[in-house]
Amino acid sequence: MIPRTRSGPSGRESEDPYATSTADPESAGVESGRSDQGASKPAVHPGPEEEPRESDGAAPRSTESGSDSPSVAEPDRGGPEPTMAVPGPGPEAPAAGSERIVEDLAAMGLTEAQEVGRGGFGVVYRCVQRALDRVVAVKVLSSDLDPESRERFLREEHAMGRLSGHPNIVDILQVDVTAGGLPFIVMPFATHGSLERLVHDLGPLSWSDTLRAGVKLAGAIESAHRTRILHRDVKPANVLLSSYGEPQLTDFGIARMPGGFRTSDSQITGSPAFTAPEVLKGEEPTVQSDVYGLGATLFALLTGHAAFERQAGERVVAQFLRITTQPVPDLREQDIPADVAGVIEEAMAQDPRDRPASAFEFGEMLREVQIAHGQVPDDMALLDPEITAVEMGPPAHARQPPAVTARRSWPLLPPTASGWMSGTGSRAGRAVGETGPRGSTSGRRGVVEGARPRSPATLPPSPATKFRPPTPPREPVRRPRLLEILRTGVERRLTVIHAPAGFGKSVLAAQWRDELEGLGLPVAWIGIDSGDDHEVWFLAHLIEAIHRVRPDIGAGLGQMLEERPADSITIAVSSLITELHTSDDPVVVIIDDWHRLSDPGAKRVLSSLLDSGCHHLRLVVTSRDPSELPIGRMRMNDELVQVDSAQLRLTRAEVGEILVRRNGFALDDEQLDRLYTATDGWPAAIQLISLALRDDPDPAVLLERLSEGGHGIREYLAENVLDALEPEMLDFLAVIAVAEQVNGSLAIALTGNSEAPRLLEQAERRELFVRRADDEPEWFQMQPLFAEYLRARLDRTDPGRVKNLHRRAARWYAEHQLLRRAVDHSLAGTDFKTALDLLENGGMDLIDGSRVATLLGSVSKLPVQQVASRSKLLMAVARANVNLQQSTAARSALNRLSNVLSRSPEGDGEVRKQRCQADVLAAADEISHDRSAGVLELVAESLRHPGELPAWTVATAANIHAYVQISEFDYRGASEMLEWARPYQERSREPLGEIFAWCGRGLIAYEQLDIAVASSAYRQAYKTARIRSGPRSHGVRTAAGLLGELEYRRGDLLGAEELFDESYQLVARVGPIESLIATIVTGARVKALLGDLPAAAVRLGEGARIAADHQLVRLAAQIRAEQYRLGIVAPDRAPESTAAVAGNLLEPRREPEPPVVPSVLDMEAREIATIRALLAGGARQEHERAARHARALQSRTREQGRPRADLDLSLLLAESLAAAGWVGEAAALLAPVVATCAELGWTRPLLDAGPAVLEILRVLRDDLPVSTPDGTDTVRTLGENRVPIRFLDELLS
Repeated sequence: MIPRTRSGPSGRESEDPYATSTADPESAGVESGRSDQGASKPAVHPGPEEEPRESDGAAPRSTESGSDSPSVAEPDRGGPEPTMAVPGPGPEAPAAGSERIVEDLAAMGLTEAQEVGRGGFGVVYRCVQRALDRVVAVKVLSSDLDPESRERFLREEHAMGRLSGHPNIVDILQVDVTAGGLPFIVMPFATHGSLERLVHDLGPLSWSDTLRAGVKLAGAIESAHRTRILHRDVKPANVLLSSYGEPQLTDFGIARMPGGFRTSDSQITGSPAFTAPEVLKGEEPTVQSDVYGLGATLFALLTGHAAFERQAGERVVAQFLRITTQPVPDLREQDIPADVAGVIEEAMAQDPRDRPASAFEFGEMLREVQIAHGQVPDDMALLDPEITAVEMGPPAHARQPPAVTARRSWPLLPPTASGWMSGTGSRAGRAVGETGPRGSTSGRRGVVEGARPRSPATLPPSPATKFRPPTPPREPVRRPRLLEILRTGVERRLTVIHAPAGFGKSVLAAQWRDELEGLGLPVAWIGIDSGDDHEVWFLAHLIEAIHRVRPDIGAGLGQMLEERPADSITIAVSSLITELHTSDDPVVVIIDDWHRLSDPGAKRVLSSLLDSGCHHLRLVVTSRDPSELPIGRMRMNDELVQVDSAQLRLTRAEVGEILVRRNGFALDDEQLDRLYTATDGWPAAIQLISLALRDDPDPAVLLERLSEGGHGIREYLAENVLDALEPEMLDFLAVIAVAEQVNGSLAIALTGNSEAPRLLEQAERRELFVRRADDEPEWFQMQPLFAEYLRARLDRTDPGRVKNLHRRAARWYAEHQLLRRAVDHSLAGTDFKTALDLLENGGMDLIDGSRVATLLGSVSKLPVQQVASRSKLLMAVARANVNLQQSTAARSALNRLSNVLSRSPEGDGEVRKQRCQADVLAAADEISHDRSAGVLELVAESLRHPGELPAWTVATAANIHAYVQISEFDYRGASEMLEWARPYQERSREPLGEIFAWCGRGLIAYEQLDIAVASSAYRQAYKTARIRSGPRSHGVRTAAGLLGELEYRRGDLLGAEELFDESYQLVARVGPIESLIATIVTGARVKALLGDLPAAAVRLGEGARIAADHQLVRLAAQIRAEQYRLGIVAPDRAPESTAAVAGNLLEPRREPEPPVVPSVLDMEAREIATIRALLAGGARQEHERAARHARALQSRTREQGRPRADLDLSLLLAESLAAAGWVGEAAALLAPVVATCAELGWTRPLLDAGPAVLEILRVLRDDLPVSTPDGTDTVRTLGENRVPIRFLDELLS
């Protein structure tokens, strides 16, 4: 494929889309001329000295496709002035002629004319058309048009008017002649520019977008052909973007005017790179010529350049020969789908007969490709074929109505100025190969115009080692992960490997060199040193490096630089690029340690090579500081591969590979983790540590003394990093190293320097071991060992300053509500009082913000004696431990708090408030152990004086009071209490109060079988917990356990399992014990039902341990009952009493607690465990005893008014009766239970009641009388109980 060559950074089309550069032959003309001997030969007239280099097509700096289009004008952006090297609009002086035209246009209603462009055929003005209140573009044609051309222009543009309204053709608003006799056309004034500008700004289009544009433009060209008009100049610059992002063709027929290119005596209209070969040979344009132009345009949109762009130093005639003799470059090599490449190649066939017969046919081919790739094909907007006839013959397709394609907006970015910029932002000079503002090349003055030349007398001597990679003392570790990144961009023109010292940049570059040489590519290497810090020296060494691997390149250029250093740089750069391109073989140049260069001229040489070179020159640059490399520009052109410190950093697996498998050190996973964390994957540190371990193979000693030195890291940092830093940056890094992370504001607070944010970003840009945090990009973090070394260095040189910096950091963190870090820095600065004050004043806020671990972690760093003297801090510690159900720690804090409060005066209001809070926390601790005796008395005082207490205290007290009422079956009282406390729950900043209130409302509804309300309340608790505490919070898991119970009962085992598993992740931490029982007991049952009995056994065993640790009798009894039920545990013998079962439920604690009177629910759970033990036995006598126990238990429950418990115990009784053989009584008992379950949609309680119960249900379904009481559902009737047959069928299916 022909490589891209481009002019310098500023060698691009004018900022004004109407300005047409005449530096290329398309604009200035290649006309037939005669020598003195009369021989005819091409004469080139771009400028007085030489033919300019150009780049065709949609390439960003192309001049070949520069548009003369009047339909779009852009606001003045301070770009280069429009080119003027074209004939003016008349024989008058330009200023006088322009004034006359402005006056004539104003007389015709086109006022406020401003010249916005000047091209080969006239001048373009921005005008205001007051009559229609709109801004238009007016193109006034040149006055030197002959009468025949003027008449033909008017006739053709009137014909163009018939295409007005076509969505993909620019409208002609008006065609007329000024009073001075100059023809003009009026078109819409837009600002989006052309497809050429789009590719210039954003790079090549995707092949799918290229197809879309092609289909639409094919419709536009076909419609023009039907009006007997050939476009003759289809190219990206003549396709504008409407306000809606639609591609619109413009400049119809203009190319046949005088001013076009000529070869021999035949005029060539259009731009050579987009002109059909037969037209270049002098034949008349045809429909197929426009098809070729469209194909060439699509090629340029896909690649960013024309298929046959002019090469460096190539004359126009040579370009013509290539176009007319060579095949189209293969797009498949650029990963373009074969069918896309094929259809474009067919449109650009050398022989017109091999191309599609019409633009319509080409559009249909493009649509077929879209369909083949599963895309919705675009429509072509076409004129009705019966309205007009095509000059070249009617199309070979059937009539179809006009179709307007779907509107598509393409995002546009404003053009950015290119080129070298001075410190003030103005253009400092031009790159090599850039043309002047009027297309001349006489403005070249070395690499940069205006740069101060320096002429060293001689080039510094260069050792041979400069041109090869450094030889490592041992074979370096391969980096396959990074080499794969480089392989993906092997054909890109710039590869940058950048990171701080010691990241293995040179090693990776050397490995990449070996791989490239294995592919047969010549690879030059140049190691930068002080001998390169001059533009002439650097360029000479670069040429020598290339010459060593390509002897055919660069011969004599070094000598030229030696003899004429002041004026030979431009020639040397141009010659090097030309020789590489002409050779048609690529070469890779690796420039190692680029950061050692400080000379601006040397840096400009590299920019010139990138701006003016092509794909035959590929550069690989390693550097500690990539800030002055043209990374942004190359990335925009998709010519960049970048490997940075984040990628060069070793992974945990790679560290293990180096230290354990490669070196054989006896390091376990924990030690490897510590080394990886300390080094942050810094390769140099890992290498130095491996050397240290050879001398002292005890890793434990090394880890303990990692920050103290002895492993060479300090010396490495001093020699390779710190010694090269300027004092201001070194001091800045030392100061910010005190903080674990730093942002701009904190850096100012630490340094007292308002420039600190700039220094921080500079440190990151220079890769001084400072990088942005992954999850918080406004924060920066320093490599741990580097930061540790800087802190130790600062502590040695100025220990008092370190403490002061920690205190500054503490103040900043406190002001920004970052309490943990504020406390940490207060402690590091030995400011214990500030740390205590911060925690005492902010501890409750941390709990309210669900940051309990932060509070407890910070308190653990403080002296215990000082914590014990702070009542508010003790209160926060007690509350945090109660929330986590860490009972021992909570009681210890409450006891210390009680001692402090006992020494306080009785009448103190603050003391009374703290006592109320302490009582509420003590009550909460009792509830967490499922003990309710005496709890109401503890919370009574808080409920009597709610206005004097924090909202969390009142909300917690109310929740505890309501929970005790639920446990005593006072559902109405519990509901009223929760409603009374709702304002406090909503005001409380702690989310658990509101979450547990919703859980309480759900429990009340659940116990009364109001399942819809229960489900709604549980889901609200779940939602509130996720929003206020986070998706993995204790509140979420508590609500998940309660929701899982409902899902289980209605038969959704998978949904229940998901919820139970979510709750089980932090089981037994917070929340009512009902959630804990559901998560462990019902969760295990679901596991067993889904076929995972081992998981069920494990969960029940873990639950038994939790119950023993916390002395949770009810949980232990429920677990034992389920173990009997699932057959996981078999009773040793038939129990004689409930006590016999309960006696072994809990293992004795080492510290026995005072005996506690069991609650009604405790005794009920024990009785259920007894019944399950009896049912697990096989004797009829045991089953009868189980039935007697169950009958007594069910009777008591019914008297207590507990609908949900009554239903469950009725099923247990029915199961016991059936097992004992008392089927009739069991059937009578089951009928109302089945009716209730049918109403609730509960299936699992019935299915899990055992095989005997299921057999009774089948009898109920098959043998009971049938009726249809409401005329809809058929039911089975047993007494007053009606059981829907449909429910029984679904249950038993």
